[in-house]
Amino acid sequence: MNIDPQEKIANNDSYFPELVHGKPVPRFGRFLKQICERSGLTQPGLEKKGQAKYRQWVLEGRIIDNSTQGSMLQQAISQVVLGRQQASYLQTLVWITVLEEHYNDALVIGYFKKKGLEIPVFTPEIKAALWALSGYQPPENIQKAINDFATFDHVPRRLPRGTDVTPRTDADLRIAPPRQDPHSIGT
Repeated sequence: MNIDPQEKIANNDSYFPELVHGKPVPRFGRFLKQICERSGLTQPGLEKKGQAKYRQWVLEGRIIDNSTQGSMLQQAISQVVLGRQQASYLQTLVWITVLEEHYNDALVIGYFKKKGLEIPVFTPEIKAALWALSGYQPPENIQKAINDFATFDHVPRRLPRGTDVTPRTDADLRIAPPRQDPHSIGT
């Protein structure tokens, strides 16, 4: 039985199976579309700005040009918005970066002021929600984990003799009787 993604959202069902199996989470695409519409950014506009950001990062050497990392074309955006395709990490990174820059663009802010409309704000909560719904982690979280555990020592530390606070166990993890000194006189 195939359950409609819209029905799942209405029923508050978990997206865990989609995440585990690498399938698209429809809510990411819907939220991406809503965030674009809120600021007047169309899918063709996201395509144009996304391709420009991608080319900029290639020229800066931040990424290697590789077409298998996900298309920035409007057709790919549409497939993600419709929940038919999962966005790649690179697509997610580029689109979130473009959206944040678009929301903070002086021309966009000026347009909303001129029209007497509420100025849309790209909050840290929106950014975090986009990352969470995409199923990926933002680069700064990954870098933080790398830095936090760069000097992680995986070798267990030994306590000095006689200070062991954990009971000794045998192979079956049963507590072993205390060791007897071979030089003591039997009891």
